[in-house]
Formats: sequence, structure tokens, C-alpha cells
Amino acid sequence: MNKILKYINNIPCEIFNNNKTENLIFLHANAFPPRCYLPLMKKLATKFNIICPFFRPLWQVEKNNKLKSWDIFKKDTVAFLNHLDGDQYHIFGHSLGAHIAFRIVLENKEFIKKAILLDPVIFDKYFILFWNLIKFTNFARSIHPLIRASKNQKMIYNTHLDIFSKYRKKSIFKNFSDKNLNYFIEGLTKTNNSGKIELIFPKEWELSIYQTGETTDNYIYKNL
Repeated sequence: MNKILKYINNIPCEIFNNNKTENLIFLHANAFPPRCYLPLMKKLATKFNIICPFFRPLWQVEKNNKLKSWDIFKKDTVAFLNHLDGDQYHIFGHSLGAHIAFRIVLENKEFIKKAILLDPVIFDKYFILFWNLIKFTNFARSIHPLIRASKNQKMIYNTHLDIFSKYRKKSIFKNFSDKNLNYFIEGLTKTNNSGKIELIFPKEWELSIYQTGETTDNYIYKNL
């Protein structure tokens, strides 16, 4: 695959140009930069050119200004689509990315040919009501399992082997081959100025995305 990093409407993206006639927009999950999906990209590359815009936390120029909802990610993605050369695209989203793709299908369907939503984040209506009452409290942070995990996330490791050994023990990765787990870790990390291995995705953003996750779900229910 021929991978290109470029900016479209000041939004960084990775483009896997495979000389295909069909283009696919890929939207990543919270805390999972596009390179985490490299084995999947190789499968998709047999049929598509793949365009992976980065969500705002990966722009490296935007600080978290008290995120209130996921609307900003949807607006950024639509602005990105408006500056592409084509008319319509296939769209593939995972988790946060699937939620944003779903919103675009409902509100901006002129851009979309077909959509694939992998594990879209859409909460039960009763949970939405409950979460809106508590989401900005310490109690909410204490009971949300992903918020707790993010708060305790180690961000810097001495070596790649250190993070690989830790992740290899996690049950969530039990079905990953060593090769694919290495791809995943390489997508998550960078080598910092001290020569250590550091997670790319800012922890403050990851936490606030989890905290505001249900904010636009009612819109989806009303417009299905």
C-alpha cells in the first residue's frame, strides 16, 4: 500500500492510495489512531483507496477545551468531506468513528454511498437520562469502567517490549496474534524525545470523550 500523510482543510489524514476506483473514509475509535488498524487496512485495500482523517485530539495543535459533546468531531468530518475531490464515499467507522459515521449518514447522506458501523457507541435511552444527571461528577468517573481505565493508563514505557508484554497479558487481546498486536502497539505509540515509548492519544481527550459519549444519542434515536 502507498501511504501518504497530508492535510485537507487543515485536518491531518493518512491516505492509502491503492489505485482503486472506489474511495472509503475510515473513522477511528477513541484513543486508536488510524495506524492501529493496519491489518484491516490491508484487507480493505484490495477494493478501496482508504482516506483516514484524524479526529481533533490527534491534530497536536488543539488542546481539550472542556469538550461538551461529540458534535465537534462530526462537524470536523463534514468539513473534511467538503474539501475532498469526489462526490460520494463509502464510510467505515469504529466505536466513536462509527457514531460519527452514523450521524453523517443521517444528516449528510449526500456524501455517502454505503456505511459500515463497527461497534457504534449508542447508549440505551434510560442510561442516557441517568448519565446526563451525573456525567460531570466524580461519581460518574468512578463508576464508568473506561474512564477508570483511562485515568490509570500508563502513558510512557521504557521499551516497546515493556508495553507489548503488558498488553499481551490483557484478555481483550487474547485473540490477537503477536504480529497484529505489534501492529496495534506501533499505531498507539511514538518514540519521544527521551527515547522512550509514549502513547500518542492525549489522556485528557480520551477521558472527556468517554465522559460526553451519550450527548447526541437521542438525536440518532429520533432520526432513525
